[in-house]
Amino acid sequence: MKNRNLILIISLLLLTIPIAEIFMNLYGPLNSQAKEAVFLYPIFSLSMEKNTLQMVQDYLADYVEKSPNLLLVDENLVRSKLADEGINLDMLMKKTSSVISRELIRVSKTDKILRGYIHKVDEGWEFFGRVYDIRFDAPNDAVTMVFSDLDHLSRDLPQFAKALFSRKKGFSLSDLSYVPLMVFYLLVGLFYLWFFVSPQFFNSSNRARKFYLFCLYRIPEMLFIFAFVLFLFALIFSANANMDYVKKFIATGGNIALSQDSSAEVIKVMGRYLPLLLISGFMYVYFRVKFKRTSFGYHKSMNFFRIWGMPFVIISSLLVAFSFPSFVSIEGFGFLGFFALIPLFFVIDQNRYSWAVSYGLFFGILSTLISCFWLGTYNLFALQFTLFTFAVSYMLFMFPLVASYKWLKKTRLAFLCFPLGWVVFDYLRSLSFEALPWGFPGTSQYQFLPFIQSASLFGIWGVSFLVVLVNAALFVLIQNRKNKPLKSSAFPLLLTLGLVVANLAFGCLTMALRPQSAEKVVRAALIQGNMDPRKDMSEKVINTLISLTEKALKENPDIIIWPEGALEWYVRAELRNNPEFSKGAEIVHQFMDFQKKHRTWLLTGTYDLTLDDEIEKNEKTRKYNSSMFFSPEGEITQIYHKIHLVPFSEYFPYEKELPWVMKILEDFDEKFWNPGTEQIIFQHPDFSFFTPICFEDVFPGEIRLFVAKGADVIMNISNDFWSMTPVEAKQHGVISLFRAVENNRPMLRSTVSGLTCYISETGQIMAQLPYYSEDFLVVDVPIQKYSNFSIYTLWGDWFPFACMIILAGLMIYTAIMWFRRPKKNA
Repeated sequence: MKNRNLILIISLLLLTIPIAEIFMNLYGPLNSQAKEAVFLYPIFSLSMEKNTLQMVQDYLADYVEKSPNLLLVDENLVRSKLADEGINLDMLMKKTSSVISRELIRVSKTDKILRGYIHKVDEGWEFFGRVYDIRFDAPNDAVTMVFSDLDHLSRDLPQFAKALFSRKKGFSLSDLSYVPLMVFYLLVGLFYLWFFVSPQFFNSSNRARKFYLFCLYRIPEMLFIFAFVLFLFALIFSANANMDYVKKFIATGGNIALSQDSSAEVIKVMGRYLPLLLISGFMYVYFRVKFKRTSFGYHKSMNFFRIWGMPFVIISSLLVAFSFPSFVSIEGFGFLGFFALIPLFFVIDQNRYSWAVSYGLFFGILSTLISCFWLGTYNLFALQFTLFTFAVSYMLFMFPLVASYKWLKKTRLAFLCFPLGWVVFDYLRSLSFEALPWGFPGTSQYQFLPFIQSASLFGIWGVSFLVVLVNAALFVLIQNRKNKPLKSSAFPLLLTLGLVVANLAFGCLTMALRPQSAEKVVRAALIQGNMDPRKDMSEKVINTLISLTEKALKENPDIIIWPEGALEWYVRAELRNNPEFSKGAEIVHQFMDFQKKHRTWLLTGTYDLTLDDEIEKNEKTRKYNSSMFFSPEGEITQIYHKIHLVPFSEYFPYEKELPWVMKILEDFDEKFWNPGTEQIIFQHPDFSFFTPICFEDVFPGEIRLFVAKGADVIMNISNDFWSMTPVEAKQHGVISLFRAVENNRPMLRSTVSGLTCYISETGQIMAQLPYYSEDFLVVDVPIQKYSNFSIYTLWGDWFPFACMIILAGLMIYTAIMWFRRPKKNA
């Protein structure tokens, strides 16, 4: 009876909470209430007395202040900030809307501006009002009202203002995942209510009883997992709700329920998900603790990792995420990488195939969310897309990994499935156009320099193999702790120990034998402007970069390196335009004058397009994210067009096949480039180099091809400012660090802000700038004219293919042994 009452209470909670949440989202406090900053410019009139006009102004200001959606921007504050820069507000408001927009965004962060006019008409006065979205010069439709006196105005003003500032309410695109979750909870509540009403049904047969046990043990777990993932996802977005790209999407008509106040959005997310997590978490723990005997009947055994699989997957996800640079430690705890996967391996080992795969998928999604939380800062689409692709990748990976392990489980070689499979998985997911090669186990060891030198033989794949192998060997040792652990675990332990010792010996020997003297030393100046290209105006950017460069030139560098997108103009096209009629041409000519004056070699990130005389018949203009190399005479000597563009953000190859996806991307305000086709090696008088742009430096195979063409230095230019956190910048930097080790080449990285640094051939960060600082770094880089390439540069990604062959061989061997097993007598 007691259990039935508990089930009744749970079922009522599962029914009540979603209904209450839906009501609060539609009509209550969880409805999106965006605090849009409104600057109320003084109402203008030639027919109304000044004092009376001020009363109208006060009426309207009072409405804005009382509105839950609006935040009144103080006029005196705006005037004062502008005056500090020698700008008069009244004169500014007479200029074009685009000029007004830029200045007010920069000074006051205003979202909207209300401009009103009052005209004398026969009935009294007509109030003509229009709200301008000053960020994008997008005025709303004008709203008018006619009033005969101030009493009439005060009575109708709220309705008038409401028409001006109307907003969408209720559910939106951001609720597409939340609403199904609510429906799921409602259905589970109905199931549990059914248990209470008809308990005899669930004792009527073995099948009905198994279904009852499934609902007790698995459904609360499923509820918690779904709610937990969506909670983290929503929390990441809530922390970025005040980002410019969110406001832009809303302002241009995007139907998404995100407040422009991050703290308010966090509270909203907590209100949405915490009740769901609490009830499903309570059900998960209570049924497992209270009904141990029932649990034994369902799970067939009292194995700890079978009953408590989910918490151990969460633990494994956290350990993996924190082994890399994270919000817990910017350096990361690399030692965690050697045992972070052990809880996951136990869960896979002790659960049935379907649940082992499900737990593996949960691990992949959760570790990605924790590690790559900064993707929510990039744009509204990046995190959804990345999470979806990682979920699909891990699902496709876990099916064969778990199957091969289960198949080989009775052999001494089963543990090899994990390191072999992981290497193959990481390699395959780095190949497609939508790839994001983040989270390879080997990258967690970037500080362990002797350990990672073998990347010059095997690539990052070999380092990852050893990290996962250590996890697998320790897993076997713990698994056999009650059954002569050393004897039964001898083969995995000896194999792992031997490979690790050999790897460390190779690393120490490689570092000891590295030449101490260089054929030539090149002095490079890396410029970090520390400005957000999405906010700062190009004129301010160029002036800052020039100022920093002039300081760096005092140290006589051989080359100046500006970051990605430093010149936000189509340089070659603007050079043909008249500076008197084009702002872009004015800035580009300013840069060229600076370059010729100081007579130095300079590399910069910029944009490029095919000029009129380069376009063939019926061909569209092609636009590129590029790097340009300028000679001391100010000539463009070489241009590289970025080949591997950011998927769904810089490039979408299926525009014709999937136009509806293209429309969604355009709604998210994505801008697309054309991919380059040629691998360019830049030639400086003292050395050669190539310039992977932004995340191109995380692809091992692509960097290797450039080095094989004879480059002496890897020179990455990036913009990691957008992430608003040094965590992403550090993660990006340590991933690219392995390209230096793999190819035995020094690396220079110049970022808008990020890990601006010099990395040696051994992967050691020799010098770096602080994150988010306006600064420059001058370094002396030894140049070796290598006659021999590393094994990895010569042979490429041979190791993942070897892992594929070995894994296939293990499975064939197991199949042969299974068919040759002794047959039982009939």
